[in-house]
Amino acid sequence: MFQKFLIPNGGASNTPINAQEPKSDSPKPKLDLCDRYRVKPPSRSRSKSKSKFSSSKFDFPQDWDLEIHIDWLTLRFKMPNLDRFKEFLGDICNWTPNYDIPIFSLDKAISDGHNYYQNSVSSVRKIRGGWSVLENGVHDCYLSLSGDWLSPLGFAHQVAVLRHAVKEFRARVTRIDLTIDDYSRSVLPSDLLQLTRDDYHSGFTVYQFALSKKKNQAESDTFYMGSRKSPKYLRAYDAFIKHCINAIRWELELKNSYAQQFVDTLLFVDLEQMYSKVHYTQFDKVREDYLQTLAQVVGACVAGSFAFYQETGEVRKAVRHNERFEYMPWYQSFVDACGGRLKITAPQLRPALEKTISWFHRQVAPSLAIFFKGLERHDFNSLINKICNGGSERFGIYHNTVVEYLRRNGSLFSFS
Repeated sequence: MFQKFLIPNGGASNTPINAQEPKSDSPKPKLDLCDRYRVKPPSRSRSKSKSKFSSSKFDFPQDWDLEIHIDWLTLRFKMPNLDRFKEFLGDICNWTPNYDIPIFSLDKAISDGHNYYQNSVSSVRKIRGGWSVLENGVHDCYLSLSGDWLSPLGFAHQVAVLRHAVKEFRARVTRIDLTIDDYSRSVLPSDLLQLTRDDYHSGFTVYQFALSKKKNQAESDTFYMGSRKSPKYLRAYDAFIKHCINAIRWELELKNSYAQQFVDTLLFVDLEQMYSKVHYTQFDKVREDYLQTLAQVVGACVAGSFAFYQETGEVRKAVRHNERFEYMPWYQSFVDACGGRLKITAPQLRPALEKTISWFHRQVAPSLAIFFKGLERHDFNSLINKICNGGSERFGIYHNTVVEYLRRNGSLFSFS
């Protein structure tokens, strides 16, 4: 399936994503923009600001130089056996620029922060994961791919790993970090702090500004938007100290249902379907358009997680709700450069489940009671099991999300 999903190799030929490059002492060809995915909007004329931290700095659009990529992935799998888990790890390790070897450790427990796993797996390049064998023989697996592992791949390869996990191995994404590196350094974390203190922000109520300095290193400031425990958490910081990149990094962390909803949105368009509609000579252009669209989805999601308006929060609350307010020029130009605004929201499961339970009592209970009263207990249980097993085969991502929610919060509902 992934023979067509190609990584640009700097020349006329392309290498399939699951093929190993021949070892050679010659330097590797430089990857093109598909891997870095620099997004440069048209330049705009602007007047120079006298003071770097003056409020007038935010009164004109910025000239952005943006690079988009995926910086963290945490995956959950249900595998029929350990060989299937090893197959996935072998695939993605073969795709890395420097071949990575996973090491499996039996009976070495590991935790992902919420669950414990009986066995663990790790690698030199910081793959971290584990698995447990359930009563029915199914292997419950988790895998965490850090930014150190994903960054050398480039955006196209990062998307390929995500597609391979979700499409081929039915992985559930429990965390994904989306990053935008601003090489123009147009807006600094200290600028965001100033605007937030003046109440021009929206999209978050909790914020924090941290100034850290390691030994023999320059100071690094970070602005946090939202709560660390929230499923949606944004931070902006100087990436030079940590990543040796002369850029301001915007990093959005999505977890659980927020992460899965974003992945569903990102992978909604199927690359294979796009290939099937064109001649093979157009595959390169189709693939380029596909990756550009995905890069815009990532950028729009980061840009849509917050906002800065020209009016303060007090003014916005004082007027009627249907009033439209204008964004600050710098933020509007940031949104334009990212490809728009995309807001990721999680469904409110508890009200929906309470309505479902009420409907079940009202519509299903009388029919169900007929079989309960008329059949022997063994036959009735067999019927229920058959119905439930058939229904679970039609589960989608939303149904699996609800199942996980009930496993964690089933005690909140009264079934007596």
